[in-house]
Amino acid sequence: MYRLKEKKSQIFVALVANIIGICWGTTMGWTSPVLANLISKNYRINSPLDYVPSSDEQSNIGCMLPIGAFFSAFLAAPLLTKIGRKFTMLISSLFFIISYTILIATRGISGIYLARLFQGLGNGMVMILLPIYVGEISSPECRGILTSFIHISSVIGIFYVYCLGPFLDYITFQVLCLILPILFLILFAFMPETPHYYITKGKRHRAYKSLKFLRSDANIYNEYHEIENFVEESIKQKTKFKDIFRDEGNRKALFIGVGLILLQSLIGADAVLFYGEIIFEKSNTGIDSAIATIIIGAVMIISSLITLIFVDKTGRKCLLLTSSIGMFFSICILAFYFLLDEQKIISNLNWIPIPSLISFITFYCIGYGTLPYTILGEMFAPEIKLIAVSMAISISWLGDFIVTKSFLPLEGILHIYGVFGLFAAFSFISFLFTKFCVIETKGLSLQEIQLKLRGIRSGYETI
Repeated sequence: MYRLKEKKSQIFVALVANIIGICWGTTMGWTSPVLANLISKNYRINSPLDYVPSSDEQSNIGCMLPIGAFFSAFLAAPLLTKIGRKFTMLISSLFFIISYTILIATRGISGIYLARLFQGLGNGMVMILLPIYVGEISSPECRGILTSFIHISSVIGIFYVYCLGPFLDYITFQVLCLILPILFLILFAFMPETPHYYITKGKRHRAYKSLKFLRSDANIYNEYHEIENFVEESIKQKTKFKDIFRDEGNRKALFIGVGLILLQSLIGADAVLFYGEIIFEKSNTGIDSAIATIIIGAVMIISSLITLIFVDKTGRKCLLLTSSIGMFFSICILAFYFLLDEQKIISNLNWIPIPSLISFITFYCIGYGTLPYTILGEMFAPEIKLIAVSMAISISWLGDFIVTKSFLPLEGILHIYGVFGLFAAFSFISFLFTKFCVIETKGLSLQEIQLKLRGIRSGYETI
């Protein structure tokens, strides 16, 4: 086990890298306060619209982000290979800078659509970049915690906009969001490239120097040669796209990765984040919807931090199972409340939505909100990692598009209790998927995980 001194460099680098995760979070939570203010005409100055957006326009604002993210997920892979993880991450920050600049300058729905598209381009790249970058700079002992920072940084970004958005004028809010990607661009320029990338380019001296910095000058001889052998063996295989489906381990890793990341979308947490204030307005809780969303944001941070404590003690699979069953019961209670509320057969129960949503978000954050990214960064060998992660992330954004675009229209067809019933069904499916399909990766090196996917024992019991 590394002493704290030997961990500090990789922890610092991971924290700086995750500033871009905060930027990602601001875009995920951005719609909640902005749409609520546009609908209620709370922007008395500097409003981007001089009318209340229609239901279709509201859903378009929500779904333009996953559209952009779907396409940029394919852009990230070739850039990561050609110019490296670090410089591709720097490029991703430019999309966020452009998006908030457009939002400051624009007056009209088309400008908002365009800005959200750029936010999506940044998000799609970040979801691929962060798991790979953090996974490659981390030692096996730290990888679970450091990759969990990815989700925590995003919920910090969500909390940031939940706290500021309802109470600031439109332009000031966009400026405060713009500051974050600029800060990342400045700080991350001084961070190292990953050893894995340098080895793929034959720059072994730089790879050794990078690893030595990340391990704070600890004895890295054995780890360096383990990484070197692993990457070189992967390069020799020269895997093509079709080869992903020929190898048993690759197929299993892809199936697990795509399943986890798609279910993460279909569970419906993103709909709650995108339309949080609108949902609280419909729940008749008597509590200001802006305050309620701030409470949800705070709960997300606390529960995500709790995950850090248990992720490398309890294991990924146990947390995912707990997350699934907890979300299922929480969202069932919420759906049942809205059903009874619509039938006008309840009274004095309007306190139920907030604790139900808090419970749902808490269970989401301790498992399915956090760990799919951790597992994505762990399971794939270097020769297929870019292709496989790009595919998984693209499918994830396709799921997000379906959920965010259909949430408001489905509410008109199935009513809000019917929509939450669908989310409950996917939560239960996620429990079954985790129970029977997901493997445990706690405490294993990237090499050991590859062996486990192929059913080969290497000092551990297969599951």
